[in-house]
Amino acid sequence: MQILSYDLFLDVDFWKLRFDGKVRIRLESESDVKLNSVQLEILGVDTNGRPVKSNLEGEDLTVKTGKFAGELSIRYRGSISDKLVGFYKAAYDGGYIASTQFEAVSARRLLPCLDHPAYKADFKLTVRTDSDTSVISNMPPTSVKVEGPKKTVEFPKTPRMSTYLLYLGIGKFEELKDRFNGVDYIVATVPGKSSGSKFPLEVAKDSVKFFESYFGSKYNLPKLHLIAVPEFAAGAMENWGAITFREIVLLVDKDSSIRIKKQVAEVIAHEVSHQWFGDLVTMKWWDDLWLNESFATFMAYKATDSMFPQWTVWQDFVRGETAGALERDSLVNTHPIEVKVNSPSEIERFLTTLATEKEQASFACSKLTLVKISSCAA
Repeated sequence: MQILSYDLFLDVDFWKLRFDGKVRIRLESESDVKLNSVQLEILGVDTNGRPVKSNLEGEDLTVKTGKFAGELSIRYRGSISDKLVGFYKAAYDGGYIASTQFEAVSARRLLPCLDHPAYKADFKLTVRTDSDTSVISNMPPTSVKVEGPKKTVEFPKTPRMSTYLLYLGIGKFEELKDRFNGVDYIVATVPGKSSGSKFPLEVAKDSVKFFESYFGSKYNLPKLHLIAVPEFAAGAMENWGAITFREIVLLVDKDSSIRIKKQVAEVIAHEVSHQWFGDLVTMKWWDDLWLNESFATFMAYKATDSMFPQWTVWQDFVRGETAGALERDSLVNTHPIEVKVNSPSEIERFLTTLATEKEQASFACSKLTLVKISSCAA
């Protein structure tokens, strides 16, 4: 099966924590279409404008199309969760935002889709929601139409990307913005937290500049959001053009120590590197998540060292990442870097600190070896 595009309309009741959705999927399939859906009430399915039967078993939605090429339209209903996964409510003192976290297989909680990293597609998003909120997604909005208590925000088509990289955030945000080399850089926080945005904004700009030079490839979205999420299960997430962070690993105040600034810079550089290695170039399946994450961490050290050479971060790399990996690799319960992942439920089980630390050390050794060989050849 080949997925070409998703055209998604969401009518979100922000204050009642629920949404109605309609997704139009352009695809080609040699047999019945098989998608993924979790905790969504399917209201109706059409193929090229004609009603068709569907069946949901577990997380698998089968649409009785037979061989099919064209547009599949699905109407459905869902709720904004409180489980810090999918489309969920993230509370702060005085309010909340609604934000998404899809890695590894939770895009299916917002829309019926083929929730597999190898099946990339274009995404076009339109959101109708309460007019007193702001809406953030991977791309900058092309239009905002206010109609009394509601507004409709349209976003342009994204580049082809995996489902887990789609992002949607709704709420009351404060934003610090700057424009550099044709890209809009934006740090978004909940009200009262924007004073910590200046340092991460500068690090994001410098990180993109470093990786554009290192990879020889321009950052290819018109904007880059860094979003501080008040409740967040992960440390950060590389949604293309809309990176999310725990507040503690993004925001820096005037009294923050060098240790805190190091951590923030490394996390930002890690996620920015994913905009190329992970988002633009993506693993086919979660077996290779160790490579995705370890390479990003290794590149984060390179970028941070370039931006702040006085911090001597490679000493931290040897003392922390490499030494820690060697110590844990001596334990009886160690395992190889690459482990077969047979189902999504196994992803977190096998993506251990050991695997990523071992591979980061391997990258460092390979880099040093190649440098020595190049020097000898010269």
